[in-house]
Amino acid sequence: MATGTEQRRIFVDGEAVLEYLPFEQQQPTADDARALAPLDRVVPAVLEQLAGHWLSTEDDRLTDALLGAGATMVRHSHLYSLDLSTSLPTSLPQDGTGSGTGRFQIGGIDSSAHDLAELSILAYPPGHTDHETVEASEAAVDLAKLLDGSMVGPYLAAPSGQVIHDGRIVAVCIINRMGGTPPAGGPWVSEVFRDPDLRYRGLGAMLIQRAVTVLSCDDEGSLSLVVTEGNAAEAVYRRLAFRKVWSRRKILIPVLST
Repeated sequence: MATGTEQRRIFVDGEAVLEYLPFEQQQPTADDARALAPLDRVVPAVLEQLAGHWLSTEDDRLTDALLGAGATMVRHSHLYSLDLSTSLPTSLPQDGTGSGTGRFQIGGIDSSAHDLAELSILAYPPGHTDHETVEASEAAVDLAKLLDGSMVGPYLAAPSGQVIHDGRIVAVCIINRMGGTPPAGGPWVSEVFRDPDLRYRGLGAMLIQRAVTVLSCDDEGSLSLVVTEGNAAEAVYRRLAFRKVWSRRKILIPVLST
C-alpha cells in the first residue's frame, strides 16, 4: 500500500504511459498502477523502466499483459474496510475470556518482536497463503518495524492487542496508521494472527473487535486491512462487517538480461 506519496509517471517519447504511487517495502513498489496508453506501449516501458519493481494494480488487462511478458505473481489481495461511524462497538473483553485450561490475559502488546515472530511462524506455516519465512529472526525484523512505525506508519498502541494463555502469547493484532485518506489510509490492521490450535479459534476476531471498540471511542472513521486471496480469514472479516473495497494483484517485473 502506498503511504501518501505523490504520483509518478513513466514516459515514452514524451508521452505518459503509466502512473503509479511509489512505495518502499521489501523492494521498490509501483502501487495503484494505471495504464495511460495502449498496452503495447505500456508493457515495454514498464519492463524497461520498472525492472525489479513490484507492481500492484486493479487493472486485470495490465496484469495479464505483464504476466505474459515475463512478470511473476507475488500476491492477489483484497482491501476490506469497516466504517466505524456506522459500526456498533463491542465491549472490551476481560481477563479470563476463552476456553481451555488456564486464564486468558487480554491487553496491550508488551511482548518482544522475537516472541511475536515465534507465534507468526506457527500461524503461517508452509502451505499457508501468507507464508513467507520459516526463520523467526527474519519475521522479527518486519514485526519490529511495525512496532516502531517505520514500515507502514505510526504504531497505534491502544487498539493493538495480544492474548496470553498459560504464560504464552497465543494471538496478536497490530494496528498502524497508514498514510493517506480512508479507506486505503487511516487505522490499519497490519498483522493479526494466532496459534493454529483449535482452542484459540476466534481470538483474532476478538482482538479486531477490541481494536474497533478503542478506535470508535477515539472517533476514528474507519479500520482497514488487506487479505490474501484464498485466506479463510476473509470470511471472518465479512462476518465482522468489513466490506470489500477493491482487489489487486501484485507482480514482480523481471530484470531482463542484456
